[in-house]
Amino acid sequence: MPRAKYRADRRVDDYVKSLPSWQQEVCWQVRDLVHTADEDVNETIKRTKLPYFTLDGNICALSGAKDHVNIFIYDPIAPRP
Repeated sequence: MPRAKYRADRRVDDYVKSLPSWQQEVCWQVRDLVHTADEDVNETIKRTKLPYFTLDGNICALSGAKDHVNIFIYDPIAPRP
């Protein structure tokens, strides 16, 4: 799958590169899917080190765990606290 073109945040690159190779691949795929869905999506680091993807609020976040990758998906319909 070809990589989407977008403005990458070096801190997100650093976070993903710190993960095991199989988790990196999952994170790169999710990152590409999010940016392909809407070219205006921004990426940043929140909560000290976790990659977040935003567009008028949080869309999703990534977190590498011992044996899986957490992909937090935010509900755009639910009101923000």
